[in-house]
Amino acid sequence: YLTQHLLGAGEPRRAGRAARDAAEAASAALAFDRAVDLFDTALAHGVWAPDAEVALRVQRAEALVNGLRAAEGGEAFIQTADRTEDASLRQQLLRRGGEQLLLSGHIQAGFEVLRRVFAAQGLDFDELHSADFNLLLMELFSRGLDFEASPAAALRPQDRERLEAIWSAALGLVNLRSAESFALSLRCTLDALELGAVSYIARGLMGAAI
Repeated sequence: YLTQHLLGAGEPRRAGRAARDAAEAASAALAFDRAVDLFDTALAHGVWAPDAEVALRVQRAEALVNGLRAAEGGEAFIQTADRTEDASLRQQLLRRGGEQLLLSGHIQAGFEVLRRVFAAQGLDFDELHSADFNLLLMELFSRGLDFEASPAAALRPQDRERLEAIWSAALGLVNLRSAESFALSLRCTLDALELGAVSYIARGLMGAAI
């Protein structure tokens, strides 16, 4: 109501800020569709610095995903990625967008996005997701699960982004192409074991066990 009142009073900037605050409150209350509408109002009428606008668009994308609108959320992440000059954030948003497209059944569109993400990490997405999971499983059995744990903060950003990319692809394919998801989970596990990245080892093993 405050947002509409301010718009009617000819104060769009204040209305934008009020809409942002209301959108965040709606998300916290799990009213995700309402939150999306309010984020749209905030973006349409507020005046935001570039970083603040990107942050709002990320929040909107998250509200779409949390509201079970994965395909729309995926597209919103991807569109937001094109608005940031932060290379690391761009890759994170593309990765999240590709994951949501896969989870919503848009396989080819998701693949196209993840190819970009993997290429930025020096990885061949098509080679990894089509790997023979039996060979990867034999590699894991041969190697074993011994590792030296590293503090999470010690993980290099490029290694974290690579593991996140592999895990996102595995998660996105889990309900659609289980063999490929299994192979990616094993790849995540193997790479994480070498790095001592405990949380990614756990994720990879969980994915391989599904």
